[in-house]
Amino acid sequence: STQPEASINLGELAFEFNCYNPLSGGIDIAFGTGLDNRSDPEEVLILRSKIFLNWKFIRSTWLDLGLRGGGGFLGAWHDADPAANGVDSIGRVNSFKVPFFGGVLVSLYFTDKVVFTFQTDYYINARITSWYWSEEVESESIDEDTTTKRHKYTGWDQSKGTPEINCGGLFFTAGLKFVF
Repeated sequence: STQPEASINLGELAFEFNCYNPLSGGIDIAFGTGLDNRSDPEEVLILRSKIFLNWKFIRSTWLDLGLRGGGGFLGAWHDADPAANGVDSIGRVNSFKVPFFGGVLVSLYFTDKVVFTFQTDYYINARITSWYWSEEVESESIDEDTTTKRHKYTGWDQSKGTPEINCGGLFFTAGLKFVF
């Protein structure tokens, strides 16, 4: 039997600097949920932030067309059975990646302050397959009382398998940009 593809929905807030220049850059943050790839999927919380650079090579008073790229941070949190590893306090496991992306940018200027943007981005290194939990342990250092130790989580229901979520691939984004 084949596993279904995972699905994700993210809301995004972006800040672009020097948006009227041929080269502009910015940051964004996205937060949302997704479903893992198992036959009985469960919800996963997702946080993504990125730094990007836009190069607009076709520019006019009403249209910009260009390329974009960058990298960032991707975090995912999944509910887990705390008793499976003999630890009764985790409740949630996590995974982190550093994805990279590249794509195409189209901007349509309605006014000099309101812009419709359409972007296609292709993400790589964004497949989450391993999950971890953390615990506070006594530190061996004289300067610290405790330290955090990460453990790989292995307590998944084997009949369902280990959950995976692919936050990579092709993404389409459409939105309004307000210039201040």
